[in-house]
Amino acid sequence: MALVIWGNMLDLSYQKQNMDQAEATRFAEQWIESFNRRKIENILCHFAGNAIFSSPRAEAFGFSSTLYSRDDLTAYWEAAMRSIGSLHFTLDRAVYDAEERTLVILYFAEIDGMRKRASEIYTFDRYGQVVRGEAMYGAIV
Repeated sequence: MALVIWGNMLDLSYQKQNMDQAEATRFAEQWIESFNRRKIENILCHFAGNAIFSSPRAEAFGFSSTLYSRDDLTAYWEAAMRSIGSLHFTLDRAVYDAEERTLVILYFAEIDGMRKRASEIYTFDRYGQVVRGEAMYGAIV
């Protein structure tokens, strides 16, 4: 079992072989809290070094829409955070498929006064690390 740090909290529960729905919801809540506090390192620690992440917004910051490492994802999120004035995410719900080890986080993203529905899809390996992620953004609400 690996040690996971969320902000000032220590949490061992995510590093077991699989989550249940309650743990997945807690992961999503802490993911939202970390973004709202702009503590991306608390999220990145859950990504495998060779994780693949896709986001249509990455191109706006000079990156490919698909990133092929945690280092590339770090650079993208740091660039995005520098450009954002105000940010607040609100969790709608988390849906977890234990068989596929896939978590969908549905949320409202309010960025610089514009509110959109959004989702993130994360697939975990057997060690609890995110190996694949994808961000999607909907219409203004």
